[in-house]
Amino acid sequence: MTDETNAAIGKRIQALRLTEGYSTERLAELLEVPPSLFLSIEQSECEPSVKLLAGVSNIFNVSLDYLVFGDSEASDK
Repeated sequence: MTDETNAAIGKRIQALRLTEGYSTERLAELLEVPPSLFLSIEQSECEPSVKLLAGVSNIFNVSLDYLVFGDSEASDK
């Protein structure tokens, strides 16, 4: 993925996390990743894995298309 795509994904994940009231630590715990990795994804410092995106998709009930491309509604899973 491009840096621009990674930045958009990170922003979408962060917005979902904040909207739903999850701390970075809690979401990282649910996804079984270190909080530092999760922060790096939100800050566009690293590319999220497909496994992590699938986990975020399940937790927030959004489609992978929404996370990656932003072109579907958050509830269209």
